[in-house]
Amino acid sequence: MDDVQERLQRLEETIGQLAGLMSKLASGISGTGVGQQTGGAGGATEANKNPFGTLPQVTSGGNSIESYIARAGQFAMMGAAAGAGAQSAFTIEVRFLGGLTDNQKNAFKTAANRWTRAIVGAVPAVSVEGEVVRGLLILAQGANIDGPGRILGQAGPTRLRPANGSAPFIPAKGEMTFDSADLRVMEQQGTLGDVITHEMGHVLGIGSIWSQKALLNGAHTSNPTFTGQNAAREYGVLRGGGSMPVPVENTGGQGTADSHWGKCFR
Repeated sequence: MDDVQERLQRLEETIGQLAGLMSKLASGISGTGVGQQTGGAGGATEANKNPFGTLPQVTSGGNSIESYIARAGQFAMMGAAAGAGAQSAFTIEVRFLGGLTDNQKNAFKTAANRWTRAIVGAVPAVSVEGEVVRGLLILAQGANIDGPGRILGQAGPTRLRPANGSAPFIPAKGEMTFDSADLRVMEQQGTLGDVITHEMGHVLGIGSIWSQKALLNGAHTSNPTFTGQNAAREYGVLRGGGSMPVPVENTGGQGTADSHWGKCFR
């Protein structure tokens, strides 16, 4: 679980001190299977919400899929009137595909609430595989991968907004799949919530779309930096000076280097 502990060390400063900064970033991990999704017409099916904000959705096969939608730290209902291209408050929908206990699902819900509290502004709704996505749709599941302490899982965006739109490359859809054995270990160690929050940040774009957004300088070198204006300003405030590029991790291989804040944040 050394990899998990390293991620948690990065998370402490990143989430604790830079929540406001992160909310303005267009970023994420180096994920595979990332492609653009062009916008189009469409509508979202309206569903009744229960007191806990979980929306039961029915697929074409008739199977009920549990879904949770967070907006500004609260659950929300997607209305039929919001078509592709419409602006609205940013939402994160977590769609649970199976393999997760109620406690593990709650970790995803809490993380979604936390990120929607930090994120400001809105993005245009887009049509993704026949359905309208207002903010970000995450497919979450637990799976039997290789047992505890090896491959934790994978998390990252799978569909990005159009490059020529008003929110170029901002993720519209992503996935979070974790090894069931590692999920149990993280629960026992009390690290589950932090890890889920960290990985959800990658699906949102932190570390995964920096190159597409031309916001990463010095990739694959000893001194990579993130050059987003808001991030540079906030980092300068933390350092007690003027605006300056944000140091990025330069070790750890693919998935770690060039996709996390540098060691100075630990």
